Amino acid sequence: MANEDWPESRNRLLEDIEKFSQLGPPSVAAAAAAPAPRPNPPLAQPAPAATIAAAAGGNASPASPPQPAARPNPPAPAQAAAATPPAPPPPAAASSLLANLKKQALLKQQTDTQINALQTEQMLRIHAALGMAYQYLNDLVQQLNILKPPYAKTYAFFGVADFDGMTWQEGRADFRMQEGASDNRYYNQVTLRYRLAADKKFSVVRENPALEKLHKALFDNGIVFTTEEVRNDRNQVEKATFTFPAEVKAGLLLAANYETGKLLLRTRNIERFGIMEYELLPESVNQDALDQVAQLILGENSRVNQLFKRTA
Repeated sequence: MANEDWPESRNRLLEDIEKFSQLGPPSVAAAAAAPAPRPNPPLAQPAPAATIAAAAGGNASPASPPQPAARPNPPAPAQAAAATPPAPPPPAAASSLLANLKKQALLKQQTDTQINALQTEQMLRIHAALGMAYQYLNDLVQQLNILKPPYAKTYAFFGVADFDGMTWQEGRADFRMQEGASDNRYYNQVTLRYRLAADKKFSVVRENPALEKLHKALFDNGIVFTTEEVRNDRNQVEKATFTFPAEVKAGLLLAANYETGKLLLRTRNIERFGIMEYELLPESVNQDALDQVAQLILGENSRVNQLFKRTA
């Protein structure tokens, strides 16, 4: 059915087609600003393109295909710079003071490492030497405690008495580990104590002031004694009688010196009354050296003075 507004709608359509063919599609802004067209009543069928062209008098050209959408413009330099992360700042110039301190710290660490390694090696040598000495002396006294051999030499007690005819009574070896919180424990010292005795006693009389000297000698050398004093009218001691058995308490101490890396050997009343000290290296503690110490203990000829350096 024909529409009364068709001529007017046809004219607007023809104008739009002409503009589209000449100017292309309208811009977004123009399309938004243009007034909305009045809605046309629905048609029974849309007019064919040929009919539209014929109605336009044959002058209108067919519709051009739509143009592709334009590519967005590349971002401006300022925008591109904002999207790129800033470059890291250049490294600061090296400080000669800081470099020197780092070099000193590294050198100290290396030196400390070397010192610790040397100290550990030194401690292991001392530990091994003391361990060997303890095993030897412990076995020695166990055999002597059974055999109880006679002592070959005589102990001269400062011109007062001669301790002779003695035999081995008893002995004991012991050791002590280094104190500390470390799990690695090392030998710190090895000791040997023993007693020689003969079945006899001495009785010595000394007047004042000589009695004081004898009293001190007996005490310093570990000899058990008793005294009977004689006093004058002024209650002063004029003389005293000292009674003591023919008994000698002797022993030795082998101690570690981890600072010097050496060992100290101290003997007391071995072979004679008094104290002797020796300094020795851990490497010098071997089977032959320990045999020489055993011969010294038994009163036999020994080369201890040749093997070890005597210091006192």
